[in-house]
Amino acid sequence: MKRRKFIACSIPTIIVAGCIDESSDPSEDEEDTSSDSEELIELQHSLEVLQSDLRSDEEPLALELTLENVGENPLEYEERRSALFWFETTDDADFILSPRDTLYDDESIFEYDTDSDHWVLDEYGSDMNADYQVGSLEPGDTHTETLWVVTPYNANPPEETPEELRFTGKFTVSETDENGLEEGEDESWEFTLVRKEDDQFHITE
Repeated sequence: MKRRKFIACSIPTIIVAGCIDESSDPSEDEEDTSSDSEELIELQHSLEVLQSDLRSDEEPLALELTLENVGENPLEYEERRSALFWFETTDDADFILSPRDTLYDDESIFEYDTDSDHWVLDEYGSDMNADYQVGSLEPGDTHTETLWVVTPYNANPPEETPEELRFTGKFTVSETDENGLEEGEDESWEFTLVRKEDDQFHITE
């Protein structure tokens, strides 16, 4: 599996995907995340924090994630939800990403738990990734999702607000050229949200 690392922009609320060599040691202030010797992933991610308070009772911590085809040929990516970070969890499984507009029987699947001061994805949310999906993007096209950071149903989130939240997505990208669909390549992308002194979460490398 090819593993890519990605660097945050110096603007604190936005991270843009750029493919860098594993041996490089970029500073946190770097905005240009590619060089002549680096291989660019034609399916790129970018991320913005829309609402940075994990324990707000008005709305969950909210992220806007965008996929973009920066190549010259159509792309397919699978599993689609993994590339979009739907239902990806932290390593300890205390927190999960879920699309904001997810409904079950036209009802919201999120509720605020006043005991833990966390938003919770109810039991129906765990059944929404059973089928296998393939996404596609034409050259220059984008797809944007709003994701909420919540706790899974029946999880036991920590009483103290965590210092960081790390999420990793693994997926396969295939390119279509004049010869047809090429064999897909396995890719991964990860990001970390770090709690600052103001108790708000920001994106870091």
